Amino acid sequence: MSRHAQRIETYEELNAEFADFEAQVRMMCEAERAVNVMVVSGDPGIGKSHRAKPILEEMKHAGKINYVYLQGQITPVQLYIKMWENPDAIFLLDDVNSIITDPKVGASLLKACTDTIPERIISWNSRNPLCVKVSKYDCQNNIEIKEKMEEIVETLDRKGLTSAHEAGETFPDMFYFTGALIILTNKSLSTIDKATE
Repeated sequence: MSRHAQRIETYEELNAEFADFEAQVRMMCEAERAVNVMVVSGDPGIGKSHRAKPILEEMKHAGKINYVYLQGQITPVQLYIKMWENPDAIFLLDDVNSIITDPKVGASLLKACTDTIPERIISWNSRNPLCVKVSKYDCQNNIEIKEKMEEIVETLDRKGLTSAHEAGETFPDMFYFTGALIILTNKSLSTIDKATE
């Protein structure tokens, strides 16, 4: 789990590392974040989720953040929908290896989210011309898009469809994202780097 990729040998070293991790999670919850993404890699069962979730829940209940927890097998389609619905949220992505090792859509989506500017434009497949055009201030159109997206989620859930082209004419072509990502994974950082190059 160490940022320095060094081997942790003792329980004291692990606790010190987690104290640093918890401080960083709290910093991600600040209005003026220095970064928009944190990737934490470590062995299964060492407490990555166990340490991050209570902090995010506490901040959410205090009204300081919007927080979304996603775990396991999700598709880029499902992540895009959740981000559209919660554009200001801190997303805790827990073992979503299907996204972080997807060299095309998943990697592109994650890269767009993690840009350093506060308000990032997120688009589906580089503003696919088939997607519904979105206006930042056109709330009615955005509500209609949300309803269409909910329909496709039901279809995805019912039929088990996961391919990106299913978004088709249903997705908004872009939206503004001010949130952040905390990515917890058992994959090594070098594996992630190779997948997202």
